[in-house]
Amino acid sequence: MCGRYGVSLEAEDYVDAFSLGSYSSEELKPRYDIRPTEVVPVIQKEGGLNRLRMFKWGYHPSWAKHFIINTRLENMFHSSYSKKSALFSRCIVPASFFYEWQDQNGKTVPWKIYPKDDSFFAMAGLRFSQAGETEGEKINVVSIVTMKANSFMEKIHNRGKNPFRQPAILQKQYWEEWLNPENSDAETIERILPETAAGQMAAVALEKIGNDKTHVAPIELK
Repeated sequence: MCGRYGVSLEAEDYVDAFSLGSYSSEELKPRYDIRPTEVVPVIQKEGGLNRLRMFKWGYHPSWAKHFIINTRLENMFHSSYSKKSALFSRCIVPASFFYEWQDQNGKTVPWKIYPKDDSFFAMAGLRFSQAGETEGEKINVVSIVTMKANSFMEKIHNRGKNPFRQPAILQKQYWEEWLNPENSDAETIERILPETAAGQMAAVALEKIGNDKTHVAPIELK
């Protein structure tokens, strides 16, 4: 499950990291509490070049009661709603950290999870098109791919309707392969989403979330 995250990148960071052919600086200021239905920066391949676009987070088809903010890796090639996007409309959702909640003897504790080297990471995303607010309008939306939690995340994300899950994080050597729409072989695509090594991740327990002044309440992982 991935329901809240943050990104502290500046516009030039996106350009350097993804060799962008073009970009817009709109809404690229650091954000510390990104929530579903908000507009978020994503990277997709267009005309052979990486482009930065702003998509709404959450797919809401007419048949669904709720926004689909996450798509399970295990199901994405087997579900009628996600198969086409998984094959041809993959994208990257840059992030600096994400939040998950832990049950500690009935108490809910928020955790901030981030790369141990304090860099940023690339969450695997799927692009969908859906009707906008005006008649005939189409907008692009994104769903973040999730997978079974590694041994590190299992200790943290142990509550809610979808426990023991984590975002599918792409290793840098696979970014271009994931973005390439000509790569439409399901087995190949699944192979480039290996479990993120627990040793690459770090986390801090929080008193509250939502800004860069977050208070840390140290809680040891056991």
